[in-house]
Amino acid sequence: MTRPILISPEQRDALYEQISIRLTRIDGIYRALEEQNFETADRLSGEVCDELHLVRRDLGWGERSDNQPIALASPPELLRRVLERFRREAHEIEPEISGQGTLERNRRLIAVCDELLADLEGTERSQ
Repeated sequence: MTRPILISPEQRDALYEQISIRLTRIDGIYRALEEQNFETADRLSGEVCDELHLVRRDLGWGERSDNQPIALASPPELLRRVLERFRREAHEIEPEISGQGTLERNRRLIAVCDELLADLEGTERSQ
């Protein structure tokens, strides 16, 4: 049996914030469908599904009032997809066109993704 990955409230908030920002991609799915670009629609819808699954199953909606760690119950492959995508996209942000707030948020997000990906790897290795 796999031990769950535990995340801190701060890690949860960083992931939740990124998912909230990325929900605008739902409009991209609609535009891709209008343009009959089904490959893009499929890719974006898969990403949104993964992220919504993570919110619904693990992170919850809105702000949390407790300071307890959260056990992630989502499948490891889903977590890996989301964390690797967030990490990659955070690295792709160009500092010269981003505000300081965006850069700080991305640094925090990269650190969270790195920590959780290492935890995932450790959990899978111990099986």
